[in-house]
Amino acid sequence: MKHLILADIHANRAALRAILDTPEARDCGSVVTLGDQINYGPCPAQCMALLRRFCAEGGRTLSLLRGNHEDRLPRLAELTGANWGLLRWSADRLSEAGEDMGGLPVDLLLADGRVRCTHGTPGDPWHLVDADGARAELDRLAETEPACVLLLSGHNHIRWRVRSGPREAVNPGSAGMWEDERGRRAPFAVLTEDGGRLAVSLHEAPYAGEDLLRDYAQSGCRRAGPTIARLSLTVMRTGSRHLMMHYLAHARRVAEAMGGAIGDPAVWRAADAAWPWADGLTTEAFWTELEARYA
Repeated sequence: MKHLILADIHANRAALRAILDTPEARDCGSVVTLGDQINYGPCPAQCMALLRRFCAEGGRTLSLLRGNHEDRLPRLAELTGANWGLLRWSADRLSEAGEDMGGLPVDLLLADGRVRCTHGTPGDPWHLVDADGARAELDRLAETEPACVLLLSGHNHIRWRVRSGPREAVNPGSAGMWEDERGRRAPFAVLTEDGGRLAVSLHEAPYAGEDLLRDYAQSGCRRAGPTIARLSLTVMRTGSRHLMMHYLAHARRVAEAMGGAIGDPAVWRAADAAWPWADGLTTEAFWTELEARYA
């Protein structure tokens, strides 16, 4: 049995399509997504439709886990700030498509409990760890789940593969927003169960930047969250590491200087205007040019 393991698709249809077109993906009889299927990217409903069609056509099973972005959906009414505009837009697109992703499970066990799949760390889709933190989680699992020998997780958009004794932790990297400093590559993993043997192979699929740009330009998502959409597109195109976290820290500093909250529209506009965009364009000019290109 082979399982296609995807983490953090983030509504990037170009990346997802590239993965599903690979022979490694087509050879799998199961698809497991490790959460954060949504937000940031321009195609939340289209990505879900693509996953479901891929599984239906190949007789594959589909297991969706809850990431921190799906975890926000049940309390979306509380997230009224300008910084949450793109998430609200994503939720509306999912609702229109009949997708209810607010109650997904946090964890999944495979191979008779020897493999635990999760988003952040077991039981907590918000817990962001690095490779060393993943190794510490393996040590904890040795005490709480001695049968578990493999931890598959996402959340951190950086790929790793680490061991602690007989146990291994693998993050395949974010399928939609891989922070590899290269960009336009979609990473994934394949878990193979062969009798009692478990094996994980890591892969990546390049994808067309033009398809990505077109999806952003034609989706209309920028009207809901122009700054977050631009940052997300930048990460997808360039693989910039921690760009979103750096920007949010910048926005908090602007909010403090203005005596406002980070979600205030005025604060958000000021933070955007003060950010050193690499192309020198204002965010409004950036989107106007991109939408004209793909009109």
